[in-house]
Amino acid sequence: MLQGGFTSIIGSSYTAEDENITAVNSDYSALEIGLRQQIDNIPRDYPGYDEYRYFVDEIGHDPFELASYLTAKYHDYTREEVQAELQTLFLQQYTLTIQEVVEVRYRTETRTDIWTDDEGNTHSDTYTVEVPYNIPYLFIFWCCLKLGTAYRITAGAGFGEKLIGMIKTIGPAFGTIAPGFVGADWMIGIVGAVVIRLVVYYKVKNAKKFRRDVEYGSARWGTEKDIKPFVDPVFKNNVILTGTEFLTMNTRPKNPANARNLNACVIGSSGSGKTRFWLTPQLLQAHSSFVVVDPKGGYLGTGRLLSGKTGL
Repeated sequence: MLQGGFTSIIGSSYTAEDENITAVNSDYSALEIGLRQQIDNIPRDYPGYDEYRYFVDEIGHDPFELASYLTAKYHDYTREEVQAELQTLFLQQYTLTIQEVVEVRYRTETRTDIWTDDEGNTHSDTYTVEVPYNIPYLFIFWCCLKLGTAYRITAGAGFGEKLIGMIKTIGPAFGTIAPGFVGADWMIGIVGAVVIRLVVYYKVKNAKKFRRDVEYGSARWGTEKDIKPFVDPVFKNNVILTGTEFLTMNTRPKNPANARNLNACVIGSSGSGKTRFWLTPQLLQAHSSFVVVDPKGGYLGTGRLLSGKTGL
């Protein structure tokens, strides 16, 4: 309760009874618990899949925001009055989408190519490729063969008539496992399996190049091995980045891909150590000519030290 300078009184509180506010919050929490249980039961409710992937945001709400919203809309409300509104809010806040995805799974194979150069020397290149798992083409062959059998034993003269008549003969044709010895049926089975294989090959060959298993990014903390190509073996020929990481001053390393920009931007508040812990160590490296703007004269001692170190 606040009293202003113009004798006006401003009050701020929830107008509903405490038991109603608590009960309504419990009802909304029960809806969220039900949603969590529904997500947890997806493997049970949708069985038969090789993998279940979840992309779930945080489930939860602020009870004070809920109470404030209902107070603004209904003023003095009861538990029974806002049940429909709770359902509407819940549907607006949460959406559960379940999607079935069929994927072609790949395995990693290591292959080696051997070739001979113009001078007769033999070389070998080893690399890895992603190869799809084989579809059971024998089973596809058998299915197509049985379809050919059903078409052959169907009564009728025209293609359309025999195609419709296959409704009666497809059962007997698939009723036996033995493929039979009719050449036409075998030919249909072979052609069907080859067509499916060509379709799979075309899809794989023209598939987009995905970085599998790194869909969420491949960033990681660098190691000593990662920065080693960028460090000069001679300590003084480096820019000091941290106590263990350095960057060579050589802008033309043996491997041009290891060349890096040497500009540095150091950001920190006053007294955070920008001068003492970053700039001063760089000057003491004495690996270059320096132009230092020093209006406070804080580097005079560093300059004398450099003179003794370099003999300048």
